[in-house]
Order: sequence, then C-alpha cells, then structure tokens
Amino acid sequence: MIWSPVLTPAEAIADPQALAAGCVVQTPLHDGGTMPAPAGPIRFPGADDGPKGPSPRAGEHTRAVLESAGYSSAEIDAMLKSGAAAQV
Repeated sequence: MIWSPVLTPAEAIADPQALAAGCVVQTPLHDGGTMPAPAGPIRFPGADDGPKGPSPRAGEHTRAVLESAGYSSAEIDAMLKSGAAAQV
C-alpha cells in the first residue's frame, strides 16, 4: 500500500520541493500584483511557456467571440441589450 499525506492548496504552493521543481508560477493579476498558481504539467526547455498576463475577465472577449462566430454588430448589440450575452 502506498501512502502519503495530502497537502492543502496553500501548503502545495509553498512546498519547497514543488517550488524547486517549477510546479508553481507567479501569475499576473489585473491589479498589477501576482498570485502563485500551478504551472503547466509539461514544460519544454527554452520555451517561453509561462503566464503572459492575467486571465480574461468574465465577458471580456464576448464581442470578439460572437463576431468570429459570424454574428453582425447589430445582432451582438441586441444580445447584449437583452442580456442574452454578457460583456464587461
């Protein structure tokens, strides 16, 4: 039987072995700060695969996504006005 203690999320991002292995990255926040977050499970030497910026806010790309799906500006405006789509 294999047994090991389970770490809480707070313990996991502060674990010396996880930090040394590169399992935690500092992810940018919208307010200019950073927060520790899990790194990608696969990393390639020399590849710039770390966080590039904060994650999008809810609805931040709604218009662009609907435009790429073929909706017209008038249709998107109607969706936003009716509440069928959200935008920040």
